[in-house]
Parts: sequence; structure tokens; C-alpha cells
Amino acid sequence: MVVELLTMLGGALLGPPAQAAFSQARKRSRRCAPDVERALVESYLYALRAVLRRCRSEESWKRDANQVKARVDRAGSDAPVVLGLAGGYPGVLRTFSEREVGDLLIDRLLGREEWLGGAPDYLVAHARELLLPSLVAHFARKVSDDDGLFRQLMVDLAVATGRDVQRVAAGSVGVQSQLSALLARVDAAALEVHEDVARLAEEVAQVRAMTDELIGRWRVEQIGELPVPARFRSLIADKTEGFVGREYVFREIDEWMSSHRSGYAVIRADPGAGKSAILAEYVRRTGCPAYFNQRANATNRADQFLRSMIVQLRDRLGAPPRAFEEQALSSGEVLAELLDELAEHDALLPMTIVVDALDEVDLSAQGAASNVLYLPAQLPAGVHLLVSRREATVPLRTDSPLHTLSLGDPRFADDVRHDVAAYVRRTAGNPGVRQWIEQRRLTVDGYVERLVHNSGGNFMYLRHVTRDIADGRYAGQDLDAIPETLQGYYLTHWHLMGMARAAGVDLQLKVLYVLLEYAEPISVPLIAKILREPAVAVQAVLADWRQFLHAGVVDGTTRYAIYHESFADFLRQADVVSASRIDLAEINGMIALCLYEQRYAER
Repeated sequence: MVVELLTMLGGALLGPPAQAAFSQARKRSRRCAPDVERALVESYLYALRAVLRRCRSEESWKRDANQVKARVDRAGSDAPVVLGLAGGYPGVLRTFSEREVGDLLIDRLLGREEWLGGAPDYLVAHARELLLPSLVAHFARKVSDDDGLFRQLMVDLAVATGRDVQRVAAGSVGVQSQLSALLARVDAAALEVHEDVARLAEEVAQVRAMTDELIGRWRVEQIGELPVPARFRSLIADKTEGFVGREYVFREIDEWMSSHRSGYAVIRADPGAGKSAILAEYVRRTGCPAYFNQRANATNRADQFLRSMIVQLRDRLGAPPRAFEEQALSSGEVLAELLDELAEHDALLPMTIVVDALDEVDLSAQGAASNVLYLPAQLPAGVHLLVSRREATVPLRTDSPLHTLSLGDPRFADDVRHDVAAYVRRTAGNPGVRQWIEQRRLTVDGYVERLVHNSGGNFMYLRHVTRDIADGRYAGQDLDAIPETLQGYYLTHWHLMGMARAAGVDLQLKVLYVLLEYAEPISVPLIAKILREPAVAVQAVLADWRQFLHAGVVDGTTRYAIYHESFADFLRQADVVSASRIDLAEINGMIALCLYEQRYAER
């Protein structure tokens, strides 16, 4: 249904020829962008409320009220399924009129007893009359009000139809007027249905809250079904929470892959710019094979990557994993063999494989002259690798086409600023953030503008700062107290936690540096044993620093690691280590002694 709705809107914006091309483009990406998902779900919920309000005027309303409300509520809570976002309802690639889309939508709702199947006749009649016009009107209003959403749809349509983006942008005034005319056409009906106009703003706010809840719940379910290792599903869920924009990245990747039969696409950026989030979102949308290197979790060796690819690719091929000799795992021969086998199955092509954080790979575990992770120099036709790394170089020599996309490229500056602003504006809806803004008599625009400026386009910075504001860490401070840049944030937080003082923070420092120096995620009992401290004291320290840590369950035990490599980099800085009066040799000695004692006791 999402394809039908978008192709119908595509025809309204750029004419009927745009519809088939837009439908094809959305089929290739499998799922529409998060902002479009959110706008469609919100518009659908708004339209359901319009139908419910009309039903209240019926004579039999009192008798049927509970049944009708239950049906509308269920149709709303199943919004991603009704709209086709959750899969299972492939779009038909042809031109769709408003009437055809309306019939498809109602037929789908009639198909299930808990929605409109067997519902009172007047509920079905009002749904036929109001549901699609109200949905389209609300969606058009959102497109008209949200420059970013409008631009995303316009550029997507321009690319899909082969039109020049600048020419489409130049003609946007005409498109905006079409949207305005569409709004005017249905506004009267909307006001007629909504008898109490004064409550409209409150209802819209409720609809937005319901939208966020539905999208969040659906995403969790969707990610849980991805055909990737379970440990990566939780990472994908975390990295894509609150994800906004970055469509310019996906567009460039898709365009490059469409024009090259195989090759490497490299996303390059500074720490915290969102490389992992972009790749996680790509996997969420496409369900492609993936591997996320994490130095903090000790999942960053070539043999681990190759074993994971064996399982994932053999699963795609419909064949059971088979054992490979260590010689194959220590040369990359296994991956080249698997990709050649994959290339023989046309039904699986084209296929993209995602590999995140090449800069975090432990190169000491592989040959000095080899490619990072033993990635093959030559890729077969139909296979692309989408990888990420910091600005630092990594050993990757290839005979296949290679395209590097730097997120810091000046040509993306406006897109980055827009996406950062959208992310910050969304956080303004958090109750704690809203209260902080109101207490300082700020405007939302002022709040957004300052954080956009301070962030320098760094999403990791925004993740930390907006959570701190929501949690009350800046309760007694004004806007000027918020630090600038990710490095500045870490330093400010370090001082706020009193870590620059020698007295009273010895245990906190030792816990943090055990987490830094230990080779993999570590449990509270083991940290306590290394430091010869009570487990309850260690747990209290971890609670204080939870926003910088990742907690995962391994073999039934919760283990902790530093969440992001940028914070690990901060802890490793010579001036931070020196000011903390931490002796890293002592920390490593305590770890080694504990492990020795543990192994000796097991004999």
C-alpha cells in the first residue's frame, strides 16, 4: 500500500510518468525512508480519527460505540501492516488513480474481522468517503510544511524519472501551489467532520505520539526478523533509534551501484558523524548480509568476520554452513569462494554486503600484506561491498571499481545541517527537554539553532547532549553552558563528574580504565575481582556512566563495554591519562594477575 500511496502522490506532483518510475525506485529500496514512513503513519492515524468523528453523528452510535472504537483502534495499531510498511503486501507496478488506491485501502481493511470486516455499514461508508482524502490531505500538509520531507520526495522523484534535480527544484513553486489547492479542497470537509476545532491541536499532538510509538514498536519487530546474527540486531536497533535523513547518502550509494556491476562503496567520516548508523539503517531497509566490527566488544578479527559470512551467505544460498580449514580462514580464500558461488545464483543478485568500521579491525591477527579482513581484491558481477571507516587509511587494495563518499564533503553541508536540525527538533518533544526549554523562555527554534551550531554535524554529540538535557543534567544551567563539539562534551562531562579531582574518584577511574584495557565485554563480578572491590560499588560506578556504556547478555551474564570508540579515544589521550593519575601498566597488571589466578584455580 505504501507504494500505491506514494506513486499516486508522485503522479500528482510530477505527472503520471513519474508513478511507474517512483514505484520501481521504491521497490529497489524495499522500504521507504523513515521520514516518509512517519508522515504516512501519522496521516493515516489522523484520517482514522476523522472517520471516527463522523461515526459519532450516527443514530446507532451509542449502541455500536465500543465495537466501532475497538475496530478503529485496532486498525490504527496495525498501521504499518495496513499501509504495507511491514511487508507481505507487494506493490503492483503500474499507474494508480486516487480511486484505485482508495479501493485497495478499503479492501485491505475489509479483509480482516478486527478491522472493517463485518463492521456496521456506516463505518465502512464513512471510511470509503473520508479515509483516503483525509490521509492525502494531512500528508500533503506535512509535505508542504516540512521542507526536508518535501525536498526528499521531490529529489527522489526527479532521480527516479531521470529529471534534472535543479529544474525540479526551480519548478517547486508550482508543485507547492498544487499542494495548497489540494489542502483547500479538503479543509472544509475536515472542519465539518471535526466539530470541536479547539481540540484539533491536542489531537494532532496525540496522533504524533501514537505515530512515534507505532513506528518504534514496528521497527523493533522488523529488526528482530532481519537475517543477520542476533548480536547485530540489537546494535541495529540502537543505532537506528531516532534515525533521520541521510537520504543524500543512500541516493549516492544507489546511483553508484546502479552504474557499476560490482565494486566497493566506502563511507568515510570522523568519529560520531553517523557512519555506523547509516550502515545499520541500510541493513534495516534491505536485510542484506552485514558485519559490524567493534573494538570494544572484541568482535574485530578477520576469522570472526569470515565465520560470520560463511553462515550468512550459505544461508542465503539455501545451503548448510560447512567447515573450512584454518588455512582458508587465514587467507580470505573462503570469502572469494563464497562470493563466486553467490554470483552463480541470479535470483540473489544484485547483493550488497555491509561491513562497518574497518578502522577498528585488529590487523595484528592477519598477514601484513593482506587486505583488511582479507576482503577480496576482485568482486564478481552483481556483488557490492558497502563499508565504512574513519578518515585514517586502512589496507584495502582492489581491482574492482571503488567509490569513496566522505560525509564531510562540503557539497553535503546543507543536507547535514538539515538532518541535524530535524534530529534536534524531534528531541524537543521529549517532556524533560520541553520543560528545560520553557523554563529558560527559549523558543524551539532557538534551541535547535544552538545545538545545530554546537554539534558541528556530529550525531554522537547530539545523542549525549539531548539525553543529558532530558535527564536534568543541565537543570541549573542555561543554553550557554552546553559544550561545543564531541570532544568538548566529553571534557565537560569529565569535569562535571569530578574526574579531574584526585580525591574520591579513584574507583570510578579504575573501573573506566579496566573497561578500556580489557580485551572484551566484562561482567561486574570480574571487574570487582580485578580491582579487589565490592561488586555493589562497581555496579554503582557503571550506573553513573551508563550513557557511555553498552550492556549485553553473554551466556546469561550481563557484560559491559565502552559504547563508542570516540569515548575510548578520549580516555586514551595522554593529557587525560596524566591528569587522572592513572597508571595503565598497573591496570593491565591487575587484569593479568586476576586472569592468571582464575586459570590457576581452574586446573
